[in-house]
Amino acid sequence: METTIQCDNPELNRGLMSKKPKNKRVLQDHKQIGKKFIPPLLQLRNVETIKWQLPILPELLWLALLNSKCGIRTGAELAIALASSASKLVPEKWFAPASAYDSLLSGQKTKALEMLKQADKLGAIQRGLNDLLWFYPACPLAFLFPAGPTAPEDPKSALEALKSVLEELYDRGARAPMLMQANAFLIGLSVGPLRIASHISLPNFAEIENYPTTSESRRAGSAIRAAMFGLFGPGYEKASIWPHYFWNRGLEIEPCDFDLIEKQSIMR
Repeated sequence: METTIQCDNPELNRGLMSKKPKNKRVLQDHKQIGKKFIPPLLQLRNVETIKWQLPILPELLWLALLNSKCGIRTGAELAIALASSASKLVPEKWFAPASAYDSLLSGQKTKALEMLKQADKLGAIQRGLNDLLWFYPACPLAFLFPAGPTAPEDPKSALEALKSVLEELYDRGARAPMLMQANAFLIGLSVGPLRIASHISLPNFAEIENYPTTSESRRAGSAIRAAMFGLFGPGYEKASIWPHYFWNRGLEIEPCDFDLIEKQSIMR
């Protein structure tokens, strides 16, 4: 039986219905890119891709960086430690998105730092996120660096490494972004607001470590991806400042070919 996670987000549950107009031109509803004509259904997939890349990807990037720098198991442990310290101060808030940490008051951020120091987790988290905060100083996780991040020995190499992680995340079904989403999902279950109805048959989420090589890991991945769009509800991109800052700051650091990204997304 396939896993289904139900939520109140209408975007996950609604169907799309339309009537075909009379005297419609051939390919009128197709989108032309070069010599290719993209049908409406594939255009809808591109809408989902844009929603993933623009608002959601920057929010979860810190999780992917911890995985990349520290390994997937240690990265998950560090992510849970940080989210747990914040959740003890602001219960029932989902501390997977970077923007969530803007909700902490100054005194609460100080207490979160103290908890991470006592748990001997702060140093590893700082090493994993240092370059992100160096290039993006207005990131909501800046409070983790009271004295500021350390300047990279080779800024060019550090930027290339950051870009390399980011480029792996454009296809949300690939391994690196799937593990990133899995950590966000785990935060939601362990120290956040995510609740799953008891009647729903769940896959073995621990199997996600083997994604995508086993059928059970792919089932877990499908459930996690569905949950992400439920947790990032409609209008999220308008309510959060960080994703806008992230992409605008990225253009300041280095120009980005958005047309190339769109073409790659449609061809996947």
